[in-house]
Amino acid sequence: MHLSFQIDLLKNCLDEQVWAYRLTKPITKEFEGFFSSFGTLKYPLGDSFSFIKLETKDFLLTGNIGLCELKLTIKHGAHSSYIKETFEAALLNYLKKEVKDGDKDI
Repeated sequence: MHLSFQIDLLKNCLDEQVWAYRLTKPITKEFEGFFSSFGTLKYPLGDSFSFIKLETKDFLLTGNIGLCELKLTIKHGAHSSYIKETFEAALLNYLKKEVKDGDKDI
């Protein structure tokens, strides 16, 4: 377990891998900037949105902001370890920036 999030493998089969991330605090609008290299969020973060979705040919990222949960589904044929490592590195960078800019309890 990382200090900032907990990871669980929900599904591992031939057609996909599904990873769940439980964060220690909700994500903010700045999350969009950190993940823009992957694509554009379908449901951008805003005051009235509690769900996000980002889909590429290789993966689907969904999340419930209020529950501090993200789900990364890596699709069949994608380089799963690279996608997972890249996503987790971006998530850690985002969370470290949030600690610098805000509270220090992560």
